[in-house]
Amino acid sequence: MTLAILKEGLLLFALAAISLVFATCLAPYPAFSNDQIWKIVQEDKMFGRTTTYVSERGLLREFPQLGASTISLKPYGKVLLFSDETKMCCPMTMEEWRKWILRTTMSLSTTVSGSLMKQSWTGGIPLTVDGIRATSYTLKVEGSEQVRVKSFRAVQVVKVILADDIEINSSLAKVYSECYCLPFSTKLPLRIDYIYSPNTRTSVLSTLKASLMPANSDIIRLPVGYKMVKSVLNVTTGGMIEDLLIDVVPLTGVSSGKRKPQLHPQTNSR
Repeated sequence: MTLAILKEGLLLFALAAISLVFATCLAPYPAFSNDQIWKIVQEDKMFGRTTTYVSERGLLREFPQLGASTISLKPYGKVLLFSDETKMCCPMTMEEWRKWILRTTMSLSTTVSGSLMKQSWTGGIPLTVDGIRATSYTLKVEGSEQVRVKSFRAVQVVKVILADDIEINSSLAKVYSECYCLPFSTKLPLRIDYIYSPNTRTSVLSTLKASLMPANSDIIRLPVGYKMVKSVLNVTTGGMIEDLLIDVVPLTGVSSGKRKPQLHPQTNSR
């Protein structure tokens, strides 16, 4: 009798321990703190697979499909676009970056009426995305106020998931809002779906993986020793466009107006 009770007690203890392990594994990440960096890997219909690093210090987003990355640090007055392959960079004001993003995404993104962006984030449903606390929202598009994608099919509903604990600067958030045609929010978007009919949708943005990194990983920092150029295209091509102008101008007799690029101090490379 005593042996049976002992076995039953051990079984209950084992089940409790397993339940605790599962509860710990499935629990969402803790709220954002100063000593953490979020690493978010996403599939973006406009930019391909991207990796975003967010901390209290700033935001770094890598665009392998473009061969470049962008970084903006507090106080978020400027954005630096750079390439680790070409070792070149191009500084931009927030407004210049916003215009570049909109031009870059115009053919793949959307043309949208202003009413959708003026909607409010209400009626959200709490959930988790790869351990991140988040909220799902449904934005309905009615009447003539329609979103249209490249195929010119009218979007009826936009479903968006925003991270509860990952916030970005308001200047950066404004660019995210205009880029994805969403109401303004400082919460980082984790998923965006355009729904044309009950059985037809397009995933504009989806989160593949999320993880926390310690702040001492030193990933969100400005590149050092990169050549500064005036053109974003030169950053991604390694100056091939400028070299082409140098070859063509003597034949045409037209000045290219090319300036000699400035250099960062040649110290440690990124």
